Order: sequence, then C-alpha cells, then structure tokens
Amino acid sequence: MKKINGFTLIEVLVALVILSGSMIIISNIWSGNKKRVGKIIDYHKVVQLMEQKISELEFEWQRKNFNSIPREEKGVFEEEKYFSWSVKTRALVLPNPQTLMNLVEQNQEIVTQVSEITTQFLSEAVLEAKLTIHYKRGDLKSAYSLTTYIIDHNKEIQIAIPSGGP
Repeated sequence: MKKINGFTLIEVLVALVILSGSMIIISNIWSGNKKRVGKIIDYHKVVQLMEQKISELEFEWQRKNFNSIPREEKGVFEEEKYFSWSVKTRALVLPNPQTLMNLVEQNQEIVTQVSEITTQFLSEAVLEAKLTIHYKRGDLKSAYSLTTYIIDHNKEIQIAIPSGGP
C-alpha cells in the first residue's frame, strides 16, 4: 500500500471550523473596541465643546449687567453638526435657615437676621448656570450637563448693625 502525505478532508474541515470560529470572535472583539473608541471620541468632543461654550458664556456675561443675563439660551455648534447646546440660569436656592436656628438657642434674633441677609445677598449675587450639550446622530440622542455658578463681584452686602448703648 502506498502512503499518501497530506491532510484528509475531515482534518481540513476541522481546521476551517476552528479558523472561522476564531475569526468571528476576533471580529466581535474588534467591533466592540471600535464602538468604545467612538464613544471615547464623542466624550472628548463633548468636553471640548463644554469648555469652549462655558468660556464664551462667561466672557459674554462678564460684560453684561448681572440682572440682564438671560435665563435660557440655545444654539448649535456650526462646526459640529451632531452637537447643540442650551444653558439655563436661575437664582441660587439655599436651604431653609430654620434648621440652623433650631440648633442655636441663644441669640436667635441675631442668627435670624444674619441668615436672612446672607440668603437675600446670595440669591441676588449668585446665579446657577447649567450648560447642556445635546448630541444627536440618527436615532441616538444623548445629553451631557455641567453646572457652574456666576457671581456678581460688584454686589455689596448691606449689613445694618444695630447700635446699642449703655
């Protein structure tokens, strides 16, 4: 009997099954990595756009009267067709000072006055601004937000010190 060197049909088919299985696994891993890299690029772009927009808004708001800062604005990034932005501002909301007054038994009148003055001053001199970057590509929609505070450094606190005498 003559010995034939080479592979049998079954050996070749087994090798092809193993090769195709490993190719499927590698392609799944590769496509998953491609999606993750795409998300990282999008997140990086969002951070860049947030930094750019918040800097533009802060520069614009510094030149305005504090009370004329708009409560809501929207826009698009001309160079980035999938991204848009919106910003909402509101007066700073402080917690109820009654909690603090409950802790202080003595000098409640002074604590009340200081609390009221501080609350009024901060609500007039500080705005909370929430910048949101909107992303839309096809059916995929996302929104990323950043909150910052705008302070009116020209606002003076009005403190009336009661005069007491002997």
